Amino acid sequence: MAPRPVSRRGRYVRKRQKTRDRLLDAAKRVMAGKGVEGTTIAEIAQAADVAPGTFYNYFKTREEILDAVAASLVEEFRRVMSAIQRTVDDPAERISIAIRLFLGRVRDDTLWGWFMARYAPSLPILRDQTREIIRERIVADGLKRRRFRLPSTRAVGDLIAGTSVTALRSILEGRAPVAIASEVAELVLRALGVSLAEAHGIANRPIPPLGRAARLTPPRTRAPSPRSRSRAPARAAR
Repeated sequence: MAPRPVSRRGRYVRKRQKTRDRLLDAAKRVMAGKGVEGTTIAEIAQAADVAPGTFYNYFKTREEILDAVAASLVEEFRRVMSAIQRTVDDPAERISIAIRLFLGRVRDDTLWGWFMARYAPSLPILRDQTREIIRERIVADGLKRRRFRLPSTRAVGDLIAGTSVTALRSILEGRAPVAIASEVAELVLRALGVSLAEAHGIANRPIPPLGRAARLTPPRTRAPSPRSRSRAPARAAR
């Protein structure tokens, strides 16, 4: 059978979604370097290759589109964590994979890295929801199965996310190679009560295929050369 033609309404919805996605991507790129305070709506529109008035068909303010970008990154993180859960049974290995994928992505997407380094510690949507996903999807299961030894889970999200974002900034600023991801994973596992030898083994175990849902790229084992290290966009580091 021939494919059913797309209705006018369907074409309209697709066009709006594509334009919205372009605005989100443009906002992420511009705000990664300049911050929300230093970014104008006209700059976002120009980066998205749309008229400035088009912006207001989708968002009212810079803060609203910043929250929308953050929400899209949270959903991406949720998909990755779901893929890890489906593929890997051990909570300790899940933590290790999540950290190494997170830090490894900066090699191929530096602007994403600067956005996360700037906003993950302070923007409530990113800060609170990613920590909640970590606690609910990995840590709670690890405690239930006695894989981790912790007095409580109140600070564990801050421990994992804070350590990862600090390492991310070190990579972006050229003070550490992407290969440090395994060391970070090992340190986090040790903090969760995993033995030294086992933490080292898990942190250096190959990352299994996770399917298309997990688009984050695992880090190379070899440190990048100084030339290949991505530099911060203008005004990104404060």
